[in-house]
Parts: sequence; structure tokens; C-alpha cells
Amino acid sequence: MTTTESAPREHASGAPSSSPLGASPRSLTRDGDDHGAHLLRLVLDLQLDALLLGLGAAAVEASRGQSPVPTSAGGVPGTPPWPRWAVEDVDLARALAAETVHSGAALPATLGPEPAAQEEQIVLQRLIARYESMHDLLGDLQVRTSRQGLGQTHLQELLAHCQNRLAELRTLARPASPARRGTHATAHEYLPGELLG
Repeated sequence: MTTTESAPREHASGAPSSSPLGASPRSLTRDGDDHGAHLLRLVLDLQLDALLLGLGAAAVEASRGQSPVPTSAGGVPGTPPWPRWAVEDVDLARALAAETVHSGAALPATLGPEPAAQEEQIVLQRLIARYESMHDLLGDLQVRTSRQGLGQTHLQELLAHCQNRLAELRTLARPASPARRGTHATAHEYLPGELLG
């Protein structure tokens, strides 16, 4: 794999900007370079792991009622900017995933089906299944918390988010034709927690 060194682009605040790889694949590996593609896939795996670690840290910070403290002008580090890092890491993960597909390597299973089956309508249907399940679970949680006399503001916001996303997804999704359903017929895909009842 060939790399070039360059100074990172910066926000007006002086922090590194997002989209370090640009908006489209840049052929970080040569055609047929299986080892390079493998290395790129490992980088993607590590980036996804880093993203989840950052999201977890941001969640802990938010649960404590803390807010990020920017690095001072004098260079003394303050509280890590977890929310900004999370946004940038999502963008970097997207860019690395595009590079990985471009290199011919397989994406991690958590990022969806293999490229040959990564049709827009298949992804939309899988997203609908997940948001429907999320909505049902949040509804059950809302009933439970109402019985316990707990506040419901955040739950209502989460439910509204799921409802709005489902409305968008259903507008874009089309019923699969019999021929298309047969093309990618697979065993039932269990969702997280589905087997737990």
C-alpha cells in the first residue's frame, strides 16, 4: 500500500477536519493487491472499534451531565471532545468502508451484506426491520416506565425519531418482486435480542 504524507486539514477552531479521505474512493491499494486490501480492512476494523469506544465515552460523559471543554489557546488539553470525535469517526469509517469495497476486500458483517447483495432496496428493508423492532422495544419501555412514574420526555423523543425514520424508509422502500426475492433468498436474519424474547 502506498501512502503520501500531508498536513491534516483543520477546522477554523484549529482541530483536524473530517473527511480525511475525501468524498470518493482514492485507490489506496493497487488492483489485485490482496495484502494491501487486507491491511485496509484491518484499518477499517480498528476505526469501527475506535468509533464505538468514543461513542461509549461520550455517553458516559453525557450521563454525568458534563459538557466538552475545548482545548485552551495555550495548548493545555481540556476534556476530550468526544461528540466531535464521534462525528468525525463516523465520516472516517464511511470513507474507509468505501475504500475497502473499492479494494475488493469484504466489509465487516456489521456493515451489511456482501457488495454483491448490497442493493439499496435490500438495505432499506433491513433498516425498516431494525427500526420497527427498536420502536416496539421503546414502546414496551415506555409502558414500563409510565407504570413506575418515571419521566418520559427522552423516550418520546426516541420514539418520534424511530417513527420519522420509518416514515422516510417506507417512502423509499418498494415491495420486492418475486424474482428479486428469489435472487437473495436467505435464512431468517435474527435481529439483536430477538432470540431473548
